[in-house]
Amino acid sequence: MSSSTYSSNHAAPRPILGGVCATIAAASHVPCWIIRLATLLLAIKLPIITLIIYLVLAVSIHRRRNRLSRNFRELHDQFAFITAPPPNPFSTLINRLANRFAALDQRLADLERTAGQRNFNDRRQPW
Repeated sequence: MSSSTYSSNHAAPRPILGGVCATIAAASHVPCWIIRLATLLLAIKLPIITLIIYLVLAVSIHRRRNRLSRNFRELHDQFAFITAPPPNPFSTLINRLANRFAALDQRLADLERTAGQRNFNDRRQPW
């Protein structure tokens, strides 16, 4: 199977001019070169009608792609909270409390070390 044919194993054919032939080939499971050849032969035989049909299809494909991309953006925005949940206010409170207790624990350790020294009573200040 050539790269210009459509199958579930291959990517869609590369659009050349508006993507009309590539889109028709992908939708109809026909090799893209056949669609392009038929379009060229039809353009030789009936150029005005082929041009009008081609332009109408190009505009409709462009609008459909824009609508689909807009729908995907809206869908992504709608479900963005699933991938990135907002921070939990309780977790920030717990982190702040943990930091405060760590600082108090350090102060207590410093006080115990100072009280454990032999000359602690000599350095005490009278009231």
